[in-house]
Order: sequence, then structure tokens, then C-alpha cells
Amino acid sequence: MVLVNVLSGDITEVEAGALIATIRPDGTRTGLLDQQIEECAGALYHSQIEAMRLTNLEAVMVTPPRRHYGSFACVIFVPHHPRESLRKVISAGLITANVNRLRSVVLPVVRNGLRVDDHALKETALAVKSFMNSDPSHLSKISIVVNYPRGEQYLKRVFNAM
Repeated sequence: MVLVNVLSGDITEVEAGALIATIRPDGTRTGLLDQQIEECAGALYHSQIEAMRLTNLEAVMVTPPRRHYGSFACVIFVPHHPRESLRKVISAGLITANVNRLRSVVLPVVRNGLRVDDHALKETALAVKSFMNSDPSHLSKISIVVNYPRGEQYLKRVFNAM
């Protein structure tokens, strides 16, 4: 059984085996989350991902060589093109976490563009529910961080109803 927590606040302070983040296949960073990762871990993660050849939707788990100030152990980067299905992006990260035998992950509501919208919330919910229905063998806790009150309420209703 997978437990889903919906939270607000600083994603880097949520205890988890991995934080799921997005990146473009050409290595371009996608936003504020990259800045948050660097604030607590410096270049420990990004320096490794920059040296890799990235392929659309082929998630990569990066483990730092030493401890940092964040509450997450690893980062799972999911390379994706801007018009890629958010459901596929989120699913790729969750599947990679499970394959790597992680017990917990934290992810933001992934978005394309500058703001979280209803589409991003619905795609997040559908991706997580689909993953849960696949009966994952290892991943047992998914924390979703959304710093948008209406979005937080929506996701809490979705996952409390299960």
C-alpha cells in the first residue's frame, strides 16, 4: 500500500529517499526547484546530471558523494520536452524510484509554464493514482508539495477519498 501526503512548504525539508525534479533533455534547468536543490546541496546533483546524456522520459537517479542540508537523499531527474504529457513525466520518476528500491519520494506539482493550473493538478493526481494501482513493490510513501492553497485542497480531497 502506498501512502500519499499532500503538503505545502519547502520541498527540500521533506524527508524522502529521493526528490523528483524535471530537466530538459538538453540539460536546461526548468525552474525554482533547481534553485532550491542548489541552495541546500550546492552543485552535488547538477554537476553530475550535466555530465550525462539525457533522453526524453528516461529518468536518472543521482546520488551525491556526500551529505547536504536537504532532507532528501537522492534526486531523480526526469528529462522531458516542454509539451510532454505531465502524467508521463511524473510516472517516469515514480517508476524509477520503485525500480531503485526507494521507500519514499517527494515531488512538486509538475507544471509546464510559470504557474500551477488545474491541468497540472489533475495530471499529478492521475499519475500518482495510476502508479498506486500498479502495486509497486518498494515505494510506499509519496509526498506531493503544492504551494497553492486551492491546489493543496484539491489533492487532499482526491487522496483522502481513496
